[in-house]
Amino acid sequence: MGETVRYPRLFRAFAWGLLIAGLAVLISLTSSIPPQNWLPLAGFALLSLIADRFAVPMPGSVYLTLETTFHLACALLFGPIPTAWMAGLEAFLSEQINFRRSLDFSARTAGMYIWMWLMGGWVYQAAGGQIPLAHLDGPALARAFLFFLTVTAVNFLVMSIDNILRGQPRSVLFRTFPSIILIRAAFATFGIVGGPVAYRLGTPAALLLALGFLLAIQVFYNLQKTSETLQRRLVTLRLLNDIGQMLTSSLEMSSLLERIYEGIQQLMETTGFWIALYDEKRQEICYELLYDEGVRYPPERVPYDPSRFLAAYTMQQERPLFLSTSEEVRQVPFYLAPNGSGKLPESLIAVPIFSKGKVLGAISVQSYEPYAYTQEDLETLTIVARQAGIALENARLFHEVEQGKEYLQVVLDSVDYAILMTDLSGRIQLINRAVREIFGVQPLEAVIGLPMEAAFHHQVVREIAER
Repeated sequence: MGETVRYPRLFRAFAWGLLIAGLAVLISLTSSIPPQNWLPLAGFALLSLIADRFAVPMPGSVYLTLETTFHLACALLFGPIPTAWMAGLEAFLSEQINFRRSLDFSARTAGMYIWMWLMGGWVYQAAGGQIPLAHLDGPALARAFLFFLTVTAVNFLVMSIDNILRGQPRSVLFRTFPSIILIRAAFATFGIVGGPVAYRLGTPAALLLALGFLLAIQVFYNLQKTSETLQRRLVTLRLLNDIGQMLTSSLEMSSLLERIYEGIQQLMETTGFWIALYDEKRQEICYELLYDEGVRYPPERVPYDPSRFLAAYTMQQERPLFLSTSEEVRQVPFYLAPNGSGKLPESLIAVPIFSKGKVLGAISVQSYEPYAYTQEDLETLTIVARQAGIALENARLFHEVEQGKEYLQVVLDSVDYAILMTDLSGRIQLINRAVREIFGVQPLEAVIGLPMEAAFHHQVVREIAER
């Protein structure tokens, strides 16, 4: 996943410090736990890992998951210390396997979960809460919700520090946290009730009930994902239409390239980005537009060598290149030069740009996080590359016409007698130096595109225009 950190050293120290301190406290308390409390955790751990697959993305790279429901039931049955071990280990594995985050993010999440359940359990037991929770009367329910609120408060505190170190706006967290609490509180009720149910019916029966609960969530989750996919595709189609209209309205090369970049920014991550055009006469590739971590770098020319450069390789193969990990990046059959910041990407997509069957160049998006792009991103970038090919070809033809007009203007200006050129409707397209001197036309742009009778007030010219 592509995520940036404003203060990487402080974030790393915070993440690993949180985990190491949590493990130190956890290890010192573990010896007091009865051995029979550990075995039933396996069933809860499996259900928690399954529940963690139902992650709902929230703004600010926050994920709302349902494993807290099972952790809460587990803590009320077996105590906060076994639950802290289970939650910390699950969090670390989930960040690595499900979300494919870096070790620093995994350490942060694992340490956060350990402290959440340690602090929550301490407050719960200090308030008179019983382990295991066998009866659910009014005071017991209040203490169980106090447990949940303490866990949530620790979660909020850690994520607030995390947002500061990653450079995320804290307003996003404050804006989304109330809705997160409400959703978690609704599901926490199942966890609180699940504790006494498991105590009464036994762990196997409770696990079967929990499995049914998960199956119901699975149906809801699949419906939600289908709806999200359709909405995302509609947004993508609308943006692609906007990009297409934007590109066809621009004939100036520099502004056209910037518009391509701005359009792709709305569709996917562009931590690294470049557009390279092929100069067939000089057998060179020019990186006309090059961005890395928001910084624009000057254009750069390199030889057209598919064995050395990603852009040339993509053009030669005439098909997209899709890489998702640093291992895949290192295995490419050419030298992959670092980006402007000097770092190699861990994920990238590179797509050739075609027009009328001819390769004009290539376009690439890159990230410093693994698995930052999806197959849908590849398809989207391919569509944008097709639109860019048409727009670039139009811009090239326009540039050639303008160059031809400039050359013709120089030739006409070298002639001493007056020459004036119009289109079929009588609008002026070119006049030479002699016409400008005779009729006092300055500047040249003042009459281009005007009818002859409107541009010149001399009677002879007006008579010619009326013929």
